[in-house]
Amino acid sequence: TMMMHSQDSSSSSAAAAPAAKRTMTPDEKVNADLATLSDQIDAARSLLSAPDCNTSSDVDANETLLVYVGFLEACVPRMEQLVEGAL
Repeated sequence: TMMMHSQDSSSSSAAAAPAAKRTMTPDEKVNADLATLSDQIDAARSLLSAPDCNTSSDVDANETLLVYVGFLEACVPRMEQLVEGAL
């Protein structure tokens, strides 16, 4: 968001303003976050179904998969907030 602040405070003309990146609405942000989450889940599933990922030790040795799992674990609190907020 720091980059957005520097763009917002630039001394560009009014005609150039539409070219500046606008701030997302809360709903757009949630949709973008959910799309990212879905992409990460798909990537993790793909790695889990790979022929070289048959045992738990294979999973533990797969650094790329562990990065995806770490990301997904970090998303849990936010997803819980979204679900609870929708109820």
